[in-house]
Amino acid sequence: MRFMRKLDRCGLPFLLSLIMLVGVSGTVFAAEAPDLDMGRTGSISLTLADSGGSAVSGGEITLYEVAALDLDDGNMVYVQTDAFVGCTSNLDVTDTGLAAELAAYVEENSLSGTTASAGEDGKISFEGLELGLYLVVQTTESDNYETISPFVVTVPMEEDGVWVYAVDASPKVGAVTPIEPEAE
Repeated sequence: MRFMRKLDRCGLPFLLSLIMLVGVSGTVFAAEAPDLDMGRTGSISLTLADSGGSAVSGGEITLYEVAALDLDDGNMVYVQTDAFVGCTSNLDVTDTGLAAELAAYVEENSLSGTTASAGEDGKISFEGLELGLYLVVQTTESDNYETISPFVVTVPMEEDGVWVYAVDASPKVGAVTPIEPEAE
């Protein structure tokens, strides 16, 4: 019933998104859905570091829950949260433009998320997360470093046939780039 209400509000774009997602879910998640523990929560951790591997403190990261993970006849599907129902994204996590599209939607609609600051060790962690698709955006840059590009993370993630509920998103972040001083 919840699905039908959302479908009525969203119309054709949402229906097309779900159709695309169901088609993609088989390639995005290699493990079978019955192995999932839908009663668990997860976490997302990341470390801001420069190209030399040194921790970069300061700066703020904001996490947005884009969609909840659900099972539909044993198939994994994402159901957009109320805040993202109007987004025209197809939620294809393999799409390299997805994060930028979602970040633009967040900005256009002044959405709020959960914000945390990087400590001296450059680490940031978001705990107790429902299973789903998340958008990570650096909302305040670290001193003397450029802002990292937005990216998406799924909780859980499948690695080598095992579901990982404590997701380390650091490899997606990569090195933080120093800001070049302006020439005078």
